Amino acid sequence: MINIKPKYFFRSIGFFIFVYILTLVDFARFQEVFGNVNIFLFTLSVLLTLAMILIKGKRWQYINRVQSIDISIFKIYKMFTLAIALGQVTPGRLGEFIKVRSLKKYSPDLAKRWSGVLIDRIHDVIVLLFAGLVSVIFITQIELNFSYMYVFLFILSILMFLFINKYWEVCLFWFIGRILNQREYLSVKEKVKDVFNNFSKTFKASFFNSFCYSFISYFIQCIITLMIVFSMGASIPFYIIIIVISVSAFASLLPITVGGLGTREGIYIYIFSQHGISIETSLAIAFIDGILIFTFFIGILAFIF
Repeated sequence: MINIKPKYFFRSIGFFIFVYILTLVDFARFQEVFGNVNIFLFTLSVLLTLAMILIKGKRWQYINRVQSIDISIFKIYKMFTLAIALGQVTPGRLGEFIKVRSLKKYSPDLAKRWSGVLIDRIHDVIVLLFAGLVSVIFITQIELNFSYMYVFLFILSILMFLFINKYWEVCLFWFIGRILNQREYLSVKEKVKDVFNNFSKTFKASFFNSFCYSFISYFIQCIITLMIVFSMGASIPFYIIIIVISVSAFASLLPITVGGLGTREGIYIYIFSQHGISIETSLAIAFIDGILIFTFFIGILAFIF
């Protein structure tokens, strides 16, 4: 009898969801949808991806400068694109925390390195919660019966956020323990007070500018997805795009999938189908958005840098 460790089983849930979705797809129709993609709009979405990475990179550079860690913008983009690419192929996007190691040559202070990376990631979560909640309130006013699922998902997300806020130390060690070896893990654990104190100070000092960077990059990400939808000849309200991105981003943080595979496609198909978009078109949008652009294209950028 094959003995499968629970953690490997849970990490494969997304893959099984993806396989199930493929059984529902008409591949002739899927191929037709891809063949009719508007190249101009697709190219525009790729160019907007560059702008989004530029802004996110500037945010991380700013947070580091608040901590007196000075890194050139070129080096920032090199580390940042590599982290995003690794995040796309690791459970819970844990690969993005490679930035902690990348900063070692620029700062020996482990507390500062961890603080900067955590603050950078938390700002994404804050904007996702803010934008998603506003969209839920908006959709409740016009599509009351359709909003219950969204309300449930975002209440759950907020509860998770509050849980992490209350038990931040346990959650922090859980994340750290999955990307560091035993020696490095113990080293971080011994400096937890330094990490927390530096985190609090830097978070307050960098909040406003970092939030502005985050909001702009999130808005661009929504435009990217909207351009992809338009390139397929489909149409969807902008607030639905916000909901899709927010929910799928939170789902990708769960350690049940690699790079959001399966959960992302399932969320796109479920929500878009409520607005008359076919399974094949929804899957094509998710494939271009999550795999072609945010995995392959950013991976190529990481290789170039």
